[in-house]
Amino acid sequence: MATTVVEVGLDIPDATLIVIEHPERFGLAQLHQLRGRVGRADRPGRCVLLVGKQMGDVARKRLGIFKRVENGQELAEEDLKLRGPASSWNITAWLPEFRAVIRSPIWT
Repeated sequence: MATTVVEVGLDIPDATLIVIEHPERFGLAQLHQLRGRVGRADRPGRCVLLVGKQMGDVARKRLGIFKRVENGQELAEEDLKLRGPASSWNITAWLPEFRAVIRSPIWT
């Protein structure tokens, strides 16, 4: 067992199996990175998802996308459709005292 930070840092070319517990807790990009850790040699890799007992509709849809799409670019596009675009400069959750300055666009 390992955390996602350790797992993504590993490079074991002959690895053919990865088991991800509670994949509903991860985003599509994280799942894609983990799936990419196996099947790097001449043998195919397998990714097993151990889903928790309670899973919401959004998580179910996200895992359906993950199962269907293997290409990283397509996965990112599906994630964008699912979550919508984020604001590049809206970091008010981190720095609320600079709200007026940070919300003003630097370029248009």
